[in-house]
Amino acid sequence: MAKACESAYRVRCSFKQATVVICACNLMMVVCISQCLILSYYVPATNLTLSYSRQIDGTFLPTKLDAQEQLNIVRDANQARLAAKPVKLIERVKEIQQEALLQVVAASDKATQNQQTEISKRITGLRFQGLDKWRREKLKHAQSREAALLKTEMTSQEKDKVPVEEDVMPDEVVNVLDQSEGSGKVQDGAEIEDGIIPGRPVPEICHAEAHTDYDGVAVRWGLTHHVESAADCCEACLKQARTAKSGEKRCNVWVFCPAEGGCFSPDVNEHKHQECWLKQADKPKLNFKGHYDEVYRREHPTAPVIVPWVSGII
Repeated sequence: MAKACESAYRVRCSFKQATVVICACNLMMVVCISQCLILSYYVPATNLTLSYSRQIDGTFLPTKLDAQEQLNIVRDANQARLAAKPVKLIERVKEIQQEALLQVVAASDKATQNQQTEISKRITGLRFQGLDKWRREKLKHAQSREAALLKTEMTSQEKDKVPVEEDVMPDEVVNVLDQSEGSGKVQDGAEIEDGIIPGRPVPEICHAEAHTDYDGVAVRWGLTHHVESAADCCEACLKQARTAKSGEKRCNVWVFCPAEGGCFSPDVNEHKHQECWLKQADKPKLNFKGHYDEVYRREHPTAPVIVPWVSGII
């Protein structure tokens, strides 16, 4: 029994020894292989300055190079590297990249311009819609105001009317009634084509002229200045002349558009109903008087034959 145990212990010891020997051999092999690999990739710095010359017997001996020779070698290496560089290909690639970038920028600019144009068109359309709505409201307000004034005037006339017998009516009363009836006809049946200025009577100081368009420097633009009648336009001119400060232009020419379809002038603006232009001119000149000429009507086919403007020089 003791012999069997001793033999088993020996076998176990021999296995341990064999394992240790194998591990040691493997470790030595790893160290050797690593050292070989490191030495194969390692080049000493001193070898860079060495050149090998062939001897007569065919052997190569290392010779040390001076600084100039080393510089020449480096220069030749750089020249060879630059000569092998595909310069034309690189330049062509850069050109293609630049062209692509320009195309992207052009497409972006075009899209931005289209958006700006569309926004401008929308703003213009909204502006004209707003002006038309404002003009309709002003016209409606003026009509209601005129109707109320007419009703009040008629009521006051009925209250102040003196009862007179039909057989004995003084001539003065007849003349007053004829004048009132005549003025009512002028206001109710006023037509631009007949040379009658619509609306309430214009004061004599305004020197109103029907079918007339005077030129001058605009003191106040009529595109944003609308009044109800030619008399109101003249009063606006007089008020501006009174309230103008020193150095400012004073209105002495007023131009009013009484036509519902609008008016035409030599400028490029689109003139609407009830526009009132306040102008200043030392020597006012006529744009149109009476009728539009044939040349202007050929350039503006929608223009009427008779000038609808009403103007005056103060």
